[in-house]
Amino acid sequence: MTQPIDIHSITEFRRDRRLSDGIARDRRPNVLTHNGRPKLVVQEVEAYLRILEALDRAETLQGIRAGLESVKRGEGKPARKVIDEIRRKRDIPSDA
Repeated sequence: MTQPIDIHSITEFRRDRRLSDGIARDRRPNVLTHNGRPKLVVQEVEAYLRILEALDRAETLQGIRAGLESVKRGEGKPARKVIDEIRRKRDIPSDA
């Protein structure tokens, strides 16, 4: 959760190098403001990458859940039928 100490103006961030050092050390994102309004979020690279990985996992799990729900609703096709459709579409000879 962002704390009041993690909110700075862009001008203040540019002037005070200690702010970027603090972000790297604390691994907490900082909100940068422009004319008093939130404009940017700055955070340490490793923390950002962890967020991206967690998002990727969450999206993957959601896709798997959606696929399982679709099968439960009877919307799936047998694998053999799909393979045969691909072979016909791509003119790939079938196995003997």
